[in-house]
Amino acid sequence: MSDTPGKRKHFLLVAIAMVAGPTAAHHSPAAFDRGSIVDIRGEVTRYDWKNPHVYIFVEGTDGSGQQAEWLVEADPTPLMARSGWSASTLTPGDAVSLSMFPDRDAGKRHGLLRSLTTPGGVTLGMRTGSAETQVVANDLSGVWDGLPNFAPPIADQDFSPPRVYTQAALDARAAYTAAQYPHAACVASAIPILNQLPYLYEIEILDDRVLIRSEFYSVERTIYTDGRDHPVNGERTIQGHSIGRWEGTTLVVDTRLFADTRLAHGPGIPSGAQKHTMERFILSADGTELDVETFVEDPEFVAEPYTVSATWVYAPDRQMASFGCDEENARSFILE
Repeated sequence: MSDTPGKRKHFLLVAIAMVAGPTAAHHSPAAFDRGSIVDIRGEVTRYDWKNPHVYIFVEGTDGSGQQAEWLVEADPTPLMARSGWSASTLTPGDAVSLSMFPDRDAGKRHGLLRSLTTPGGVTLGMRTGSAETQVVANDLSGVWDGLPNFAPPIADQDFSPPRVYTQAALDARAAYTAAQYPHAACVASAIPILNQLPYLYEIEILDDRVLIRSEFYSVERTIYTDGRDHPVNGERTIQGHSIGRWEGTTLVVDTRLFADTRLAHGPGIPSGAQKHTMERFILSADGTELDVETFVEDPEFVAEPYTVSATWVYAPDRQMASFGCDEENARSFILE
């Protein structure tokens, strides 16, 4: 499918998982000034190869001659591994040079990694591991890559379409704190966020159900296709209860019974018992991509329903990586 500007703008919806609200949220790209770059030369003092984020600590000097220990934030291990990194890439004492986007708070020695050059002269970046070959899928089953068509978030106002929040949503956002960020407690994002991230996805089609696995937090969803309805007064969970039907080769998924969660529709905006989504998984005409369109309604917090989309690339040669969330790592760097 063609990659039009309008289509790419839909990917900014991942900001609902990652952009900070009034208080800067844990692991939020909005905390970083992407209009500035800081270059550091120094020595690695610590290298944490963990999830939900890899962290590099460097004692070094920036371009102005300022000496400090810098905390450099990077992607989770699956994305890093596909970009050439490993648990043994760095060790304490390694002399490195790196480039990063600095924290907007100039008082913090903290940044988001752009690239790093190892003692061996190898320069590594982030999110460079997109699938490069076009392979044709016969149906929806197999592994799909969300990275090639992913665009990083910019700001809340860039959501396409815009959100129309209720007063309850605005009140909840005003009271939101970084400590409430779900990922800081190793809690995965719900759909539609879950479908719009730069990770691998795997679909398995069975006789009475479809299993959709996300590499992010190793989430597995079950879509029942045996004709059942949603249970009355059923258990509410983060991913909800999903039933599906086939329209030709397109899978249509109806999901209800979502548990309350934060960052559902925008920074600091929760969702509640009335949240309902309809997803359509549409195989492209040439079989190389999968469009995932999600209709979302949640009248308690969003005054008008909206539809978002993402596009995954067929990547049958890729293997899903485990995403074990380290609770200490998740809690360690909440940005106040």
